[in-house]
Amino acid sequence: MARRAPGVQDLFTPEINSDAPTPGSPNDWTTDNALTQQYDGYKVHAVLNEIAGMDHSGTTNVGTPAIYGLNFQTVSTAEKLPTSDGLTGGYAADGVTPGPLLARALDFIDSELGAIRAQLDANGESASTTIVLTAKHGQSPTKPADLTRIPDGPIIDALNAAWQAAHPTATAPLVALRDRRRRDADVAQRSLAHGDALREGLPPATSRASATTSRATRSRTRARAWTRSSPAATRRASSACRRTTRACPTSTPSRRSASSTRARRRRSPSTAAPTRPTCTCRS
Repeated sequence: MARRAPGVQDLFTPEINSDAPTPGSPNDWTTDNALTQQYDGYKVHAVLNEIAGMDHSGTTNVGTPAIYGLNFQTVSTAEKLPTSDGLTGGYAADGVTPGPLLARALDFIDSELGAIRAQLDANGESASTTIVLTAKHGQSPTKPADLTRIPDGPIIDALNAAWQAAHPTATAPLVALRDRRRRDADVAQRSLAHGDALREGLPPATSRASATTSRATRSRTRARAWTRSSPAATRRASSACRRTTRACPTSTPSRRSASSTRARRRRSPSTAAPTRPTCTCRS
């Protein structure tokens, strides 16, 4: 049987439509191009940490990944916004020449790509790394005279009003673009909290107590990852962990996977023992 690849192992995807720059702010990261640059900067610092052999937060040495990357949103908002930070967005009248806001955004991207290249050089990774820079899409039309902006507020309000009239017991709007769930925004904001820490070179948690909580959370995540592995791997991890549990103060119990239990029962149906806890030990 072919071995399944592990997939993405260090995922950092802060939500661009979360409150910016702090929780409770009326804006998100797309409403101001300087905020978008700050948002993109968080992801760049995550990649710099990964190039250096750390996880995205810069707190755990995990080795340099085989593939890493990010997307930039700064050019997108510089193309879309009519004005931002006192600069006109989009292109000049010819539809080709970048306007002042877009030119600044392109300079920012050049600078961030330069930081990534410098980190590759510093870690001796340049010769073995292929850099792929591509565009997902553009904004059109590029000529300001051809552009008609249609506010989406009245459209969304009309859709939600029709939905509420047809479903009077509904507790949520049909289109929630302007009425996002507080829970979702809070989750996104917590992920962006890493960004400020990355800028300062500090762990995401700002206190010793929070750092301890983060370590415990990572330990629980690893325990869940073990239970999703193959039965053989789970048994090996369980056996090795039981041998070291007494010397490992941060071991975290988790349940043995159902597949492991079934495999053991098939081998010895008459002597199958009750499910025993497994754990993940932190060296």
